[in-house]
Amino acid sequence: MKKHYLFVIKLIVSLVILPMILSLSPVKAVSFFDVHSKTDSNEQFTKWNLYRNYPNPFNPSTSIKFEVPGNTSGIVKLVVYNSAGEEVRSLINSELAPGVYEVQFSAGDLASGVYYYSLITEGYIKTEKMILVK
Repeated sequence: MKKHYLFVIKLIVSLVILPMILSLSPVKAVSFFDVHSKTDSNEQFTKWNLYRNYPNPFNPSTSIKFEVPGNTSGIVKLVVYNSAGEEVRSLINSELAPGVYEVQFSAGDLASGVYYYSLITEGYIKTEKMILVK
């Protein structure tokens, strides 16, 4: 069974903590997932939102965007599953400040096919479909 190891490196930029996620697999593949936060100090986010990835279909990478509201706390998870429902990648598993986030997902080591990504928090779960074409 293929294993992935995830390391979260937190960067402090303008007093906002941004995680950068490094994924290592035993087949010597290394992928970086940059998590960008787009927040305006006057902007208030009131609900969770998971957007469609872009581009879709994609090869080899795509962008996944989501919103974290200001009235929440706890762990935010962004997970990718294959069509059999098996977890193939955990992109985020940490507390995030309110704002709009965008994650670049690189699937160069995965086979072509249909994949699903889920935003999971306490009280909110949403899943979207994406297609990897090689």
